[in-house]
Order: sequence, then C-alpha cells, then structure tokens
Amino acid sequence: MESVKSSSVESISDSEEGPGDDSTTEQKKNEETEYIEVTVSSTEYIYENKTITFEDLKDEILNTTISQVKITDDDASQKAYRQLTDFLDDNSIEYFYAE
Repeated sequence: MESVKSSSVESISDSEEGPGDDSTTEQKKNEETEYIEVTVSSTEYIYENKTITFEDLKDEILNTTISQVKITDDDASQKAYRQLTDFLDDNSIEYFYAE
C-alpha cells in the first residue's frame, strides 16, 4: 500500500504538461510567486481580513518583501480601484486580478 502512494506522488510530480493544460504562462507565474491579496469592496480596502485605510494599505505593501499583489474586485468603486492600481503602477509593483 505504501509503495502505491509513493508511485502516485512520483507520477504527479514527474508528469509533463500536455495538450489538456490550458493555463497561460502568466497564470502559472502568478501561482508560483508569493503575493499579497487585497480586496476592493465599494470604497474600502480589505487586507488580511481587515478593512484598512488606503494609507495603511500603501504602508503594508511598501513594507513587504512580496513582489505581487492579487486584487479582488468586490463591487469596487472605480475611484478606489483606480487609486490602488495607480499606486501599484507608480511604484512598479506587479499586480493581477483574481478570477
């Protein structure tokens, strides 16, 4: 029984991507890279399950070693969303959108 488990793990880790893999290179890069998650809900920013001010969010982002931000749009106002993406662009911080 134990050898079956071990061979299953090997076959999964050793498998190559085939024609059934429809992930883009960018999606795979995002999955492999560490990132912080920010949700923009209406005019509020949610980080680590807490609502925080934009100023505090900027400090959190600038003081982290994480290189990307994953943005979730939860009925965000255009102004709040643009404020975040403009800040990230101005500071050359990569971001991507939650699906």
